[in-house]
Amino acid sequence: EKVASYLIRSPISLERLSYNDQNANVTYQGKRDVYNFHPLTFLAQLSLHIANHGEQMVRYYGWYSNKKRGMRKKVGTINKPLALQEDLTDYQKSCRKRWAALIRKIYEVDPLICPKCGAMMKIVSAIEDDIAIHKILSHLGLLNSRNRSPPQVITTPWEKESNYFSDYIPDIEVYCRDI
Repeated sequence: EKVASYLIRSPISLERLSYNDQNANVTYQGKRDVYNFHPLTFLAQLSLHIANHGEQMVRYYGWYSNKKRGMRKKVGTINKPLALQEDLTDYQKSCRKRWAALIRKIYEVDPLICPKCGAMMKIVSAIEDDIAIHKILSHLGLLNSRNRSPPQVITTPWEKESNYFSDYIPDIEVYCRDI
């Protein structure tokens, strides 16, 4: 599971993968060929798909690219809602009014109950301006940006144990040959 967390999507299909206990080998059925690996060789091949530290694996194009986001930020359209209130249909407006009921149903907490006195609150307006939100949260003391500690250093199992690897070391032909 830890190895899989480094991958965006699996490089292999688990339906095509099998392990033979008798021969102690991993079999992968490709589209045309069947590949047999020693378990450590298979893990070595699979680990080639793990990104190096700081390596970019996903690139964003179009609307999500850094350049386009920077251009929108310069113009000031980065935080503009895509749909204006006037453009919404009656159904969409009714859905927006039911947000408190949905939060109550899912999280089992009523968002309209005052956390201090327990009285029922009434929605007066929706604040969408970033500066106003920033001022309100800083006044309430909820905007503290806490300095977080650096990430924990994760050591791999083979750094802890010198005898982690078995005596089996695959030859370069194992990686280069066409099975």
